[in-house]
Amino acid sequence: TSMERNPIHRVAVQLAGEISLLCFDEFQVTDVADALILNQLFSILLRRGTVVVATSNRHPSTLYEGGLNRSYFLPFIDLICSHCIVHDMNAITDYRVLISDGDNSLFHVSNPEINQEHHSTSTMKDYR
Repeated sequence: TSMERNPIHRVAVQLAGEISLLCFDEFQVTDVADALILNQLFSILLRRGTVVVATSNRHPSTLYEGGLNRSYFLPFIDLICSHCIVHDMNAITDYRVLISDGDNSLFHVSNPEINQEHHSTSTMKDYR
């Protein structure tokens, strides 16, 4: 069938067969192509029982706000709102800043040994 030939469908079915939990940290959408793919991908994952956990600084209803052709993205927002429980943490303190050593750096760590040594936010530094 045409769905079986659809690469997004095939990837989603395979992914749903391999995982039961999918987590995203700082989930955001900034590209119309990504916005269009997400609804199809998540529909299949959720229909097949995959649990999705995501953090975001934005409520789902404001994802991709002001984005090009946002109307195409609205079905994904409806999907999230109908299948997920949204928790507003309503935190006053940004705890990422508290662990900063003042140099305002964000570290992307590829080496787990280095991961224990560095934590912060802002300028990306890649360690390998």
